[in-house]
Amino acid sequence: MNILMKGYAGLSESGRLAGLCRPRLPERILQPLEEIAAAPVPAPEGEDVHCLTPIEEGGVWAALWRLADMADEEALYHPCGLRVLQNAIPIRQETIEICELLEQDPYRIPSGGWLFVTENSFEADGTVIGQLQRGRARTVEGLAGTRYLEKPR
Repeated sequence: MNILMKGYAGLSESGRLAGLCRPRLPERILQPLEEIAAAPVPAPEGEDVHCLTPIEEGGVWAALWRLADMADEEALYHPCGLRVLQNAIPIRQETIEICELLEQDPYRIPSGGWLFVTENSFEADGTVIGQLQRGRARTVEGLAGTRYLEKPR
């Protein structure tokens, strides 16, 4: 089963952070963020959508942990792990720049988007970022290699 994301990593919080450090940011970053971050991301719908969770406190990483827990409870897989490709997670350049400036991890801040699971990703409204898998391993593959997802605090 595929894991899909609707929205962009860290978008809602980076919009808020941009307002806090407005004098230190160029207009090319501020304008797109203010327009996009203000628009709510509607929840995906459909009978193929399972384990829908918002990307709130703790960001994408915490939402992925919740998603795997939900899939385990719904017995989609038991035990339920996941494999995510970090470079497949949608993120805006403006978010990256603001997070670098403020020393924040864009994958650990609220996004205003959604994570969900579906069997038929061709009909779903979102970006495939990984898959659920049998077993307990919850891994993220990035440029620096594969790491295990940490349980959110």
